[in-house]
Amino acid sequence: MLGIFIPGASVCAADKTLPWREKLLDLIRTAYCSGPKCKILGTCFGIQIIAEAFQGKCEKMKEFIKGSSNLGINPSFWDLPYVNELNLKPRESLVIPKSHFDAVTEAPTIATVLATSECCNVEIMAIGDRCLAFQGHPEMNEAWTACLIYQATKEKLNFKLYYDEIKKKYFHEKLEYEMWLKIMYNFFKKKCKAE
Repeated sequence: MLGIFIPGASVCAADKTLPWREKLLDLIRTAYCSGPKCKILGTCFGIQIIAEAFQGKCEKMKEFIKGSSNLGINPSFWDLPYVNELNLKPRESLVIPKSHFDAVTEAPTIATVLATSECCNVEIMAIGDRCLAFQGHPEMNEAWTACLIYQATKEKLNFKLYYDEIKKKYFHEKLEYEMWLKIMYNFFKKKCKAE
């Protein structure tokens, strides 16, 4: 196995009643501990279940987080090999799409927290050079995120009008969509130190 991508989901990673939860936790631990070439990328539910797999903690939030968030970026983020070689201009803040009810409240002790925000203490984390995870949805642009918000509201609205309203209300800054995709692609492409 060369890589695992764990995307968002409509369930909580801390829900111990999920019949497949323990198998997924075991798969994550086994892939990381036994497969020196296997990379693990997680977004939204992905960061939550990865945190739970390595003794971190995920919990329900007080409210549904939607739209976009400004992340405070740890300078070490720009030093990650798969980020550094892209020659991106280091910044203290980046914007990421959001749509979630749960969040990592305690990062695993083996993880490095690379970004935080007003709503989440763990927005981006890495475990060594083989695991990268985001609380937000770096794989999504405004339209995809608006669809998630639209579905979560369960209202019967005209999506085109709703999308325009969502953009005005929740996306105050341009999303870094292309940059996030380059980072995720380069993360999977870059060879691990163990190789």
